[in-house]
Amino acid sequence: MVNGRESDYGPIKEAFAALINEPYVFTYDKLKDVLSGYHTREYTAQASLSFQSYEDLYEAMRLSFDLYPKQYEEQRGKIIEWLKDNVKSDKFFIDQKIIEVIK
Repeated sequence: MVNGRESDYGPIKEAFAALINEPYVFTYDKLKDVLSGYHTREYTAQASLSFQSYEDLYEAMRLSFDLYPKQYEEQRGKIIEWLKDNVKSDKFFIDQKIIEVIK
């Protein structure tokens, strides 16, 4: 099970990568490459984070950027502005991908 590229999760990861000028490859894409020779089935379960303020959401998402803690903190203002511009409800959505390998 890995996070997908859709909903709110994918776009913020891509925006963050652009902010820090670092390439980002989704774990989903890496896993699909590894499993390319296998017959698979894919399922999606949508999860959401509820939040009261964009600052709270920023803090709740810190773990999703654990490989770049310094950059995440340095870009705090820009990330919060991105959230305000792009997340229009009180929920942040993440599509979780379940990939079943079939024998």
